Amino acid sequence: KDCYNIGNINIDTAICIGGIVGDSIDITATVNRCYNTGNINSTTRVAYVGGIKGCSGASGIVVNSYNLGNITTKQVTGAGGIIGYHKWGVIGNCYNRGNIKVNGQDPETYVDLVGGIAGDQTVGCRIINCYNVGTVDVTAKKANPPGVGGISGIDYWALLKNTVNFGTVKVDLVNNSRAGGIAGT
Repeated sequence: KDCYNIGNINIDTAICIGGIVGDSIDITATVNRCYNTGNINSTTRVAYVGGIKGCSGASGIVVNSYNLGNITTKQVTGAGGIIGYHKWGVIGNCYNRGNIKVNGQDPETYVDLVGGIAGDQTVGCRIINCYNVGTVDVTAKKANPPGVGGISGIDYWALLKNTVNFGTVKVDLVNNSRAGGIAGT
């Protein structure tokens, strides 16, 4: 509660990277009134990366928080301005103003799910009263297939309520990929 990060994070390979919390997938954790202004950069493979939390599960909650830092990576499973991987939790009253750039130009790299608020959002998640202003820019030569959205990369058995995307969604993806102003798929 009431925490912030202003330092940049530069890393090569990791499972979960976050501006505030890397991984809270196995515990119920609440992040309240926190912000990140540091940029997150990865030169190789990252599973999940988020401006606030890399991975969030077990009914994790992120509320009243924001990200201003840019996220740049080459290969990613899930990237989001607030959370990279989000399961059974809530993101409420949050916003992202950081740009997300995934450059999967190398045919050996892959890109899955990228969103302005949450990258991979599944089963029982809720994004409520959130907005994105940052640009979501994804290039991929290999996909799984990817989903790219202004709010969420995927909206699988999840709820999006009172969410707005003001940011540009720019994609250069392989066949069978999905992109949308709110959700990619």
